[in-house]
Amino acid sequence: MREDEHAVLLPRAYYSAPVAAFLASTPETVLGALLVNSEMAVEPPQRDAWLQEIAVLKTTLQGLDGTLFLEFNIPRMGKRIDAVVVSGAVVFVIEFKVGEKHFTRPDLDQVWDYARDLKNFHEASHAVPILPILVATEAAAGDRRLPAPHEDQVYPHGIRLGLPHLPR
Repeated sequence: MREDEHAVLLPRAYYSAPVAAFLASTPETVLGALLVNSEMAVEPPQRDAWLQEIAVLKTTLQGLDGTLFLEFNIPRMGKRIDAVVVSGAVVFVIEFKVGEKHFTRPDLDQVWDYARDLKNFHEASHAVPILPILVATEAAAGDRRLPAPHEDQVYPHGIRLGLPHLPR
């Protein structure tokens, strides 16, 4: 394999680490990696959203074994997924809507589209279940039922999580 072929197969994310290493890192360390690896100028609202996403993930990933990718680039699509968690044989695609109180159809479609893009355009994801999750940080509740997956093992529109009780 040529070196340039190998580079195409590597995941492209602004931040990646085993979940245990992420949990042991400070939010500032993770934010620093996101800022350094960002391909564009990061405005304060984006920085603040990343800090809230980090706080949510630090709370919800406790006890989970796997790898976390933040701002994961979908190869050939030009899209970035807020967070991807690979744990065992499952890929979790997580889209955050920081400050949102409601789950909208366009937001649900967005996270589901990301999951399908990952399934179709990321070779390592072709044969594994992919579960899209939409997180609206100000929503009072969500739907934590796990729907049956489609034939391609992508779960439809994923799980909706409301997380108003988490730290800001």
